[in-house]
Amino acid sequence: MNRSFMVQKYGIPMIDEANKKFAYSDAQMLEFFKMYEDMVNNHVTPSSKYVAGFGKANFYEHKPWINGEWAGVYMWNSAINKYNDNLRPPQSMELGFYPMIKGADDAGLFYKPALMLSIGKNSQHPEDAAKLINFLLNEPAGYNAMGLARGVPLSLAARRALSLDGTIKDDDLSVAGLAQIDDLPKKLLTSPHFENPKLLGLFEEMIEKMDQGTMTVEQAAKEFMSQGNRILRRAVK
Repeated sequence: MNRSFMVQKYGIPMIDEANKKFAYSDAQMLEFFKMYEDMVNNHVTPSSKYVAGFGKANFYEHKPWINGEWAGVYMWNSAINKYNDNLRPPQSMELGFYPMIKGADDAGLFYKPALMLSIGKNSQHPEDAAKLINFLLNEPAGYNAMGLARGVPLSLAARRALSLDGTIKDDDLSVAGLAQIDDLPKKLLTSPHFENPKLLGLFEEMIEKMDQGTMTVEQAAKEFMSQGNRILRRAVK
């Protein structure tokens, strides 16, 4: 959510691939981290320290979620039904509106594949592997078997067929979420390095130190900028 807000406000991506570094200034990175601190302090989101107290279970398995003590979740559309299914009846979820800054021309959203299939460069049977992938994604027996297990398929043939047989329902949360995303403005490309494991790990470390009181928001933003830029210099080719 922080990234979305920054994209809407400043109209720039987080990562500058051309220069192998963050596109944010020091002040903008501080604002990025300050937003998280403000949300925790104002009870908009639980802190990482609080969530850690429930153990290593998935977020949708935590008692406050099951009991409806947390008002909502910001989540990938393909995973949202896991959260809905775990609510204690008669509770259920509804798709909320997406917050947009007035005048913003980009929502700060991006797509992420729920399922990725690839053929190894050393495969001894690349043509057979390609036929299998095509079967799973584009042929009736394949996409009917897959259904929505890995999200709404991108294949036009699959989406049409699954819509006609009732598998894809407009009121399904995963389908409605995707439709909402499609209607929001998207102009900026998101660098694949945004989800670099080392970068994500560093961000989580900074957040945890803030929540534990061992690092101020200013220190966390400065450290993330410094170490993050080193990670990007090595990762971006």
